Amino acid sequence: MNDAEARLYADLAALGIDYEVYEHAAVFTVEDSSQHTRHINGAHTKNLFLKDKAGVFWLVTVPDDARVDLKALPDAVGCGRVSFGNAEDMQKLLGISPGSVTALAAINDIGRAVCLVLDERLAKADIINCHPLRNSATLSLAPNDLIRALTHWRHIPIVAPIPTLGACMTLETISTNTAFGGAQGVYKHSSTATGTDMTFSVYVPLREPGAKLPVVWYLSGLTCTHANVTDKGEYRRACAELGLIFVAPDTSPRGEGVPDDPDGAYDFGLGAGFYVDVLVDPYAAHYRMRTYVESELPKLVAEHFPVDTERQAIMGHSMGGHGALTVSLRNPGHYRSTSAFAPIVSPMNCPWGEKALNGYLGSDRTLWEEYDACTLIRNGARLPDLLVDQGDADNFLTEQLKTHLLVEACEVAGQKATVRMQPGYDHSYYFISTFMAEHLAWHAERLKA
Repeated sequence: MNDAEARLYADLAALGIDYEVYEHAAVFTVEDSSQHTRHINGAHTKNLFLKDKAGVFWLVTVPDDARVDLKALPDAVGCGRVSFGNAEDMQKLLGISPGSVTALAAINDIGRAVCLVLDERLAKADIINCHPLRNSATLSLAPNDLIRALTHWRHIPIVAPIPTLGACMTLETISTNTAFGGAQGVYKHSSTATGTDMTFSVYVPLREPGAKLPVVWYLSGLTCTHANVTDKGEYRRACAELGLIFVAPDTSPRGEGVPDDPDGAYDFGLGAGFYVDVLVDPYAAHYRMRTYVESELPKLVAEHFPVDTERQAIMGHSMGGHGALTVSLRNPGHYRSTSAFAPIVSPMNCPWGEKALNGYLGSDRTLWEEYDACTLIRNGARLPDLLVDQGDADNFLTEQLKTHLLVEACEVAGQKATVRMQPGYDHSYYFISTFMAEHLAWHAERLKA
């Protein structure tokens, strides 16, 4: 620890500011930082050291995924046209080198030569992460405490919405845990598809620096959130051994103003989005799980995690099995492999599906067809291969799941499929966890071909 860092900690302590410091390997890029610091809760940052046409220096702190529109920045913060400052000026004014840039370097700018700007999205976060004057550690503190410290050093930051190039999807880390050498995280973001905050989990196995890995998407069943498979799916050992990223989204939008089943039933509304884009009010405003799963979430994950978007697989359970089958059938070539545990194979022909599709899409059954795997197959949609496991002791098999309809549809259409009835297994995660590793190995074989 050098003298400047020691003085930083002393000032924070004197101000009564709570903080945590996390040691890690030195990071020089956003990608490096994502690999080594994503396990740290809170909003992660990057910093732009700029100089305007009047010769004034600026340090702009934004979310680590933001692509700042430098042409629009002057109007947002009241500066002249900007360009990037050089390393020599950075060292002279802030006492830091590239790679260690941080708003906390204001402690070294005794002459107040640098104007500080903080993106308002960071100011609204619960926790903000920045380097403590070196790039081999991350310091976490509350945004208000950061502003207090900067003000103490006579650098009152401009808090403003920083213009970006394209949509910037900021990710908040809820929790992270190390498992089998990799990182199991839970994350939250503001979804434009659903108009709500959405939570999902991601497991990233240990990997070589810079390596991108194939990804498996897992869609959950009725009443579930991301947490069910995350806590009970027993996928991490297999993913670590096979080098697979595992992503588990929620099953519906949630939060204030999101309508539920009027009678509080479990098979409609919250936890029962059926992976459709809803047409019927009042659900249409938020229940857009098809767009969320097919478009928005994959884009977000690709921005924040080391996924190889050319190697994707999808799987799911029950309602999520229906989701995996229909999403893959509607997007030929997008997923190299598709599998399911106890899927609802034909929502048009079971009570769960008829209630959901009628309530979400209306009574016109032609609108239901693109959400029915058997109908999609009969209408010509195809998969490279398909693996389905179904327990013969599943109490939903006869009335809701109707696996035989998928078998018949595949046989008639010539769709390659392996559908296995597993004796003695029910609908629970005891069943799923038993065959999870086998499914992941099946996917890995096709993802790595």
